Amino acid sequence: MIAPILPPGCQTIILVGGTFDPVHLAHTSLPRAARAAAHLDDACLLYVPAARSPFKADAPRASDADRIAMLSLAIRSVPQSAIWTDEIDRARTCNAPSYTIDTLHRLRAAVAPPTDLRLLIGADQAASFHKWSDPRAILALARPLVMLRGGDSTTVLGSLKASGFWTPDELAMWSRSVVPTPLSSISSTHLRDLLATPDPASEQQLAESLDPAVLEHIRSRGLYRRENRVIR
Repeated sequence: MIAPILPPGCQTIILVGGTFDPVHLAHTSLPRAARAAAHLDDACLLYVPAARSPFKADAPRASDADRIAMLSLAIRSVPQSAIWTDEIDRARTCNAPSYTIDTLHRLRAAVAPPTDLRLLIGADQAASFHKWSDPRAILALARPLVMLRGGDSTTVLGSLKASGFWTPDELAMWSRSVVPTPLSSISSTHLRDLLATPDPASEQQLAESLDPAVLEHIRSRGLYRRENRVIR
């Protein structure tokens, strides 16, 4: 296992997982907003691109190398951030879904206390968190940091309570873990659709949704065009 290379002074690691296919501006702005809202100024954002999500049957459209390259370009302007390719590296020798509990066990082994671990998730993920693999073990390793993108935190907490899974103490922990973040309508799926068939009408939306260096990489590599297929 290759340990992550963290920025200097990193006392808390906020794990930011995702397919990043492609990485867009919300992938960088929302974690920064959550970090600020939680007053975790000493925290670093550790981006962990997924090899394959247990909840998604389809593999990422872009190659692992291209997704890592795009992510590297995207976080250049994000203070206190880094990339850890552990899930992709593991998949090269074991073709199995990436589970958060496994990633956290490996991260905890690589980064000893007192470095704190937090897991950044969306409100929709929090509502279904009890269905994740070994959810309580995950929380023992890394407390959640739940992005509330508009709406009311009582809606999130109501969903958590309605699951019937969490104890009162656990619900109180979840309540303390919710932070407000801006709304964003950017979707990787929609961006892939726009990129599949280049159209002058989509140029402004692409420019507003993607880091310029990421968009240039996509175009130079011809990524997401309908006629292209990933070669792994």
